[in-house]
Amino acid sequence: MGKKKVAEEDLVVPPQDTRICGTICICQMTLVLSSVALVYLTVAIYMPSTRAFKSGIDPTPVMCTTTRALNKDNCEWGSCGEWCLSKTSGACIQIYVNLRSNGSNLIFQNCTNSANKTCYGIDQDRADKARCINDECKNLTGTFNCTAGQCLNITDAFECIFHNSDAPVKCSGRRGKINCMDISGLYSCSRGTCRKIRTPYNCDRRCGCVNTLMDECKEFLKDFGRDGSDHNARARFPCFYSPGKKDIVVARFDLEVTYRQFVFASVVPSVLFVVSCSILLMCQKTVYVGDDAKMRFKGCVDTETILNKNNVGAPTNGDMGGGGGDEVMAL
Repeated sequence: MGKKKVAEEDLVVPPQDTRICGTICICQMTLVLSSVALVYLTVAIYMPSTRAFKSGIDPTPVMCTTTRALNKDNCEWGSCGEWCLSKTSGACIQIYVNLRSNGSNLIFQNCTNSANKTCYGIDQDRADKARCINDECKNLTGTFNCTAGQCLNITDAFECIFHNSDAPVKCSGRRGKINCMDISGLYSCSRGTCRKIRTPYNCDRRCGCVNTLMDECKEFLKDFGRDGSDHNARARFPCFYSPGKKDIVVARFDLEVTYRQFVFASVVPSVLFVVSCSILLMCQKTVYVGDDAKMRFKGCVDTETILNKNNVGAPTNGDMGGGGGDEVMAL
């Protein structure tokens, strides 16, 4: 009693199996990525855009001048944030400005003997700073601009001429960090002994010293955080505000760009989500898996009809002489 030989053509893998499998995988990946994008863009695009549309900010710019740039260890708000998924906390910089309407424009004509002189200021992030509470002021030598016990070395950028100063404060020794932990103002120091410079004084910038600003990662603070504390010109820039809420201004505001970003971020992920989900639902209704574990489209013919046609002439379950009674492959 020999085993039934399976026809060679029945071993051919149906071509639609690979296509169906690839389509399902791509649609599943697209569905997951579009879902994640919708969740992320809700915080990154949708909510900020909605707030911008409802803010009532006048798109016509006015002029702002920076008056203070404060470093806060613990703050409820910050002037610039690099991530928008959480509330501002920890250390930040708060920028305060004066707001005024744009004035007249001056046009200079037929000018002679003009000179353009540019003096670079101090890079606040890279300049030498000393915290007196950490006993870092015991060897200070030069001119320093101090705020709440933190002293910025401005010796290379300024040459100060003064005649009056307060009594010297000794920042070295056992009580040095206690004596200088709260000093504020302009100080002239020599080996840890500092004297506060009293007005009037004259500090001229040393224009030969240039502090490069290449590879600067905080362009916003560099452009808008100049408050004049280093005796350079204060930052002036166009800004936008809401007439009903004048205590907050924004430096960048463009409703047209915001609207385009909102539409693009809304349409593209939504369309991909709907299309991929629809294709997966269609595959669920029109694709079946045969006894050979291969996927096929049902098409216009019912699955039972295909299986019955392929079962014609096959041995029954009780006929064991054919080498297997349920071997069916529907192509």
